[in-house]
Amino acid sequence: DPNNNEVYENKCLTLNDILAVVLKYSDLFEDKSAIGFGKWCSNKKVNFMKSAIKRRVRISSKTGPFPICSERKILQ
Repeated sequence: DPNNNEVYENKCLTLNDILAVVLKYSDLFEDKSAIGFGKWCSNKKVNFMKSAIKRRVRISSKTGPFPICSERKILQ
């Protein structure tokens, strides 16, 4: 359950951040840029793509908060 605060924490992440985590576990996107990864996720209707977009100066990125498994839970 992504709303379980004991297991997950919310973080604001860019597509680059998310892609970096995905690349640790899969080589499916190793030849994709963050833009290509974002297009793939959008076409597949991945839930985090529905998040609000936070604009930075000259850079746009998806922001969360996204439920991310807490590092302390991973290490247990």
